[in-house]
Amino acid sequence: MPTDPVAMFSRSVIDILCVAAGLRSAALIEQLYLNPNDIERFQSMFHHTTRFSHLDLLSIGSDHIFIIHRQLLLQDIHEYLSESEHGLHRVFINVDYLLSQPEILPGRRYEPLDKYLREHLLPDLEMRIQCWDQAELCYLPLPAPDHIDDGGTTMTTTAVDTTTTTISESTPHTEATATENDPARLGLSMVTLSGWLLGYPVNYVLPTTANMMARKRAARALKKRELTLPTRNERGPGVARNNRQS
Repeated sequence: MPTDPVAMFSRSVIDILCVAAGLRSAALIEQLYLNPNDIERFQSMFHHTTRFSHLDLLSIGSDHIFIIHRQLLLQDIHEYLSESEHGLHRVFINVDYLLSQPEILPGRRYEPLDKYLREHLLPDLEMRIQCWDQAELCYLPLPAPDHIDDGGTTMTTTAVDTTTTTISESTPHTEATATENDPARLGLSMVTLSGWLLGYPVNYVLPTTANMMARKRAARALKKRELTLPTRNERGPGVARNNRQS
């Protein structure tokens, strides 16, 4: 990855040109740090330049900014949700560390991704297309998928720590736990969403931040319970003798 500022800027320019030419629907800006003022200047440039008027900047959370081709991305979403034969055929692979080996998920879609596209990305994109010619708008970042609970609301760091886990805290997490449960319970990570936006044919599914923290809480609860269980010596000889007699 280039570290020279000129090379980094050149890479970003190439990404803009590729998206503008319709070669891809999105590109991740990962070489340059853009603050809110930078984003506003880019948006203004796209808005006032005919050559780039179909481009936009999409912020997800505080760390991920994508250059997008609005119409192409809208087409990608509809083709994916309708499982159109004209769309990109994607494969989703579960790489949860609880599995003994990665597993290819059945079908061409992943339920948590479907929900995020329908409830967050699609409405935002349709509003951008509808309102683009009316005025320059400053769009708020979309919520990072790692910090959205099942109800679709954004969770703060504190909320992630205190949210009740959907996995029983008395159940040890083994390989069987991961294989028997629906992979959709892993949720949608930023890795999966970024891979989909960038048009990767293979998308990796892994636990979200909230899911990982829930597992840690469950592991701590299990360890605490094991420490509080009395040992054989603590039960006393009378208990052991009664057990033998019965």
